[in-house]
Amino acid sequence: TLATAIHHLATHPRDQAALRADPGLIVTACEEFLRAYAPVTVARQVVTDTLLGGQALHPGEMVLLSFPSANRDETVFDRPDELILDRSPNPHLAFGIGPHFCLGANLARMEVKTVFQELLSRFPDIRITDPRYIDAGRTVVCTFTAVGTHEGPPGTFPATGREFALPLCEMW
Repeated sequence: TLATAIHHLATHPRDQAALRADPGLIVTACEEFLRAYAPVTVARQVVTDTLLGGQALHPGEMVLLSFPSANRDETVFDRPDELILDRSPNPHLAFGIGPHFCLGANLARMEVKTVFQELLSRFPDIRITDPRYIDAGRTVVCTFTAVGTHEGPPGTFPATGREFALPLCEMW
């Protein structure tokens, strides 16, 4: 979610500008990033003969539970294929549901919020400087960097006022 959300901000300067102009939007924006870019898809093995949506399922077969698909359900979300920074309510399933709800959800939310608060306050511009997209069947690889002038206290890396490129991640 972090890498994809940072990629989103790098490719959607209006959203980046909106979060900079109103840091109070970061909390709802993070929930929206989790909804739109949900990282979890779960597979389960069928244990008894079952009929689901008119499809016969038999023991030993696998069923894919796609939380990203559920998070785009048009009966739950208005304009589900759009990322809306102030979407509310936002009953996404990025952390699962019921007895399988992620125990670390609150920590993950805090981490995502903190990353974006710090990233947006310290880097005046987030943009893709070296895009490399490789389509290998179902895999997309992209590399991107945050570019800007570090606004941190003197003595922190890099030195205040120095321009640099910070590699953020490679998604495989």
